[in-house]
Amino acid sequence: MRLRLPSSMKRKFKANAVSATFERINAQSIASASVGVGPYQFNPFRSLYSSISASMTSGVTDGSAGAVTYAAGALTSHQSMPFKSSPVTLNVRHIASGGTKNLPRHEAVSLGLSSKVRGYKYNYQGQKIDTSSIEEEEQQEHGTWQALRKLCSGGKGANVNPQIAISKALSGTVELRVPFQASSERGSQPILSGTFLLFGDWSLTQARTQSIATEEENRPARYSSAGVGLRKVVQGIPLKVDACVTEHGSKCIFFGIGGHDF
Repeated sequence: MRLRLPSSMKRKFKANAVSATFERINAQSIASASVGVGPYQFNPFRSLYSSISASMTSGVTDGSAGAVTYAAGALTSHQSMPFKSSPVTLNVRHIASGGTKNLPRHEAVSLGLSSKVRGYKYNYQGQKIDTSSIEEEEQQEHGTWQALRKLCSGGKGANVNPQIAISKALSGTVELRVPFQASSERGSQPILSGTFLLFGDWSLTQARTQSIATEEENRPARYSSAGVGLRKVVQGIPLKVDACVTEHGSKCIFFGIGGHDF
């Protein structure tokens, strides 16, 4: 159940929405409550627009080990700076999130989704992916077909699959957005318009692991990527396309709907 507060209660409780859930997942009962705060907007400088928001979830799980409590939270900051009178803007977003030791998997996945880095294929299975067979196959294949296949799949960097379920994360995104418009000869209406962007993503995450996890699995991991993108509205539908390369060497081109903002 999710309740969006009216304006009078928002000013009183400093919250924009509260929710309560009860779930039954794999013989595990989970009851939780969440609250969202913000965004609060402020302008520390004349040309800089900033906002900050936060969310907090607390609950209890009842499984084979008995009832245990957990908590998770996220803090998001967003800055936007136009270049004088130009429509070009620089947008920056940072997210700090984390959860306690007994964080359920679906809450850990939610933290991971908010800290994704474009260009990586994330591991949703919760198990370590064995890439030894892939590497052996790459060593045996040669020629034009292998080069084309490596280009499309992203090369050896495509074998890096970060865990989507995490316990802690610090992530950031930087986008330089450049709107463009090409008018017809008569100039009555634009024949081509949209937004071109340059972006960079990064994250420092710690995967959600079991108590028997090794020291290497518990160690925080860094991921980053840089690329270009295009945003355009077609028949009222916001479309996006991004192309990027990660620090591990993988290349990716992907399409989607929405995404005209962070």
